[in-house]
Amino acid sequence: MKQVFVGCDVCKDHIVCWPLTERPKNVKQLWREQGKTRSRNPKEDELSFYFTQGGINDFLRLNPAAVALEPTGMYYSALIAKVCEVENIAVYWVGHSEVKHHRLGHKLPDKNDLADALALCSYLWDNYGRDEMFLQFSPGIPKKLRENYLHLQSLNRMQSPIINRLRQQLAEEFPEVSLRVSVPNDSGLAPLWAWLAGHKVHPRTQAMYEKLWAKSVSSQYGGNISYFTRKLATQLCNFHLIEREIEEELARLLCSPVVEKYRRVMEDFGMKSRTQAIFISQIYPISKYDSLPQFKKRLGCAGVEDSSGDETRFKSGSGSKMCRSAWYLWVLTVIASKKSRPLTPQCVKVAEYYDKQAAALYGSEEAARSQTIKRELKSSQRKIKNLINNQMKPLIKKEQAANFDTQLELLSQLLMSNIEQSLKDSLTKGLKQTEVRKGFGNLIIMRTAGYACKLLFKELKRCIN
Repeated sequence: MKQVFVGCDVCKDHIVCWPLTERPKNVKQLWREQGKTRSRNPKEDELSFYFTQGGINDFLRLNPAAVALEPTGMYYSALIAKVCEVENIAVYWVGHSEVKHHRLGHKLPDKNDLADALALCSYLWDNYGRDEMFLQFSPGIPKKLRENYLHLQSLNRMQSPIINRLRQQLAEEFPEVSLRVSVPNDSGLAPLWAWLAGHKVHPRTQAMYEKLWAKSVSSQYGGNISYFTRKLATQLCNFHLIEREIEEELARLLCSPVVEKYRRVMEDFGMKSRTQAIFISQIYPISKYDSLPQFKKRLGCAGVEDSSGDETRFKSGSGSKMCRSAWYLWVLTVIASKKSRPLTPQCVKVAEYYDKQAAALYGSEEAARSQTIKRELKSSQRKIKNLINNQMKPLIKKEQAANFDTQLELLSQLLMSNIEQSLKDSLTKGLKQTEVRKGFGNLIIMRTAGYACKLLFKELKRCIN
């Protein structure tokens, strides 16, 4: 009996499946033949299954030996992964970029759940037996670290709009404290929001805010703090208490013997618990990484070649976006500020690298301005090229399409040569130093992150293997 592989595109309340019993010889042809017989309406498609007991039972009747999933909407995918685990069905996780490139390579349509399911199944058949081509999510403590990190990120996103709304309310009701920054203390609560919510706070804090309120211009003119404002503050305090519980759970997990060595290495880099959690969840165990590029990609620091013509450049846009954000914040808060830099050997090395990069790009103001203007000119040429392409391409006949790209390049260069000097003069006059620094700031941070990632890889290999 032939084994069945199933590509599963996971939606909010159902999955779209594409089963195959063999590796497809021509994916595009398969799509043309079978894609038209399938309905994009899950209620009408026989291979789309809702997250109900009946739907899951129908899915299991496909008798899959393995399924391919994309970790989009991790919580939705987690349900199917759990079902497969219980039913002894192998689960293979395929990265977003891998699915995208595989779909484009076979000229399958974008934004189409059926096409995504076919691309996942085809990718699984092409790479079955090559574990390095799939994402690896370690069970146990690394998985719990990842879940807690995601919970904390969700809480951060939910707090921001509440704080913004509270500040708007307080601008009328208690303007003296509307812009005051209040962060959680040892109690887990932020003093201002706790006082507004009616929580018990330190006597000095209580006296301070009562005194401020008594002298407030709003209080003097008969104003009051509304029920709505107090309930918003209560909601924010509840989030802070949940956050504290998760942070305590993170601390317990990071002290586990399973990841203790990882934590110690990362502490030497000045990384706090949240950064440690997401990094460990991504790279545990370190023994599965044989090369630095593979490790850097997993942590979002891999350079992807983006060359054109005689110009070669690399973008640091490959791998985990969450890890890339964590690196950015780590460099910005731990390394960039000279006052807060830890004095560990690793942090000293990274700080020296950061300072050299900053000196090279900021050392000569004229050179920095020249590089910024050059970058803006290239951006203008790309915009001109895209504009011409969008306007002219629909008018080009098929027999002329082969030469269109070459003609487009020549035309954009010709237009740029005519306006380059005037555009350069305009940029030179209007370019502020803050814009120059902003342009190079991100570059310095991500270069530093890449260097730190290399040091982290070496330290982990040295201390753990």
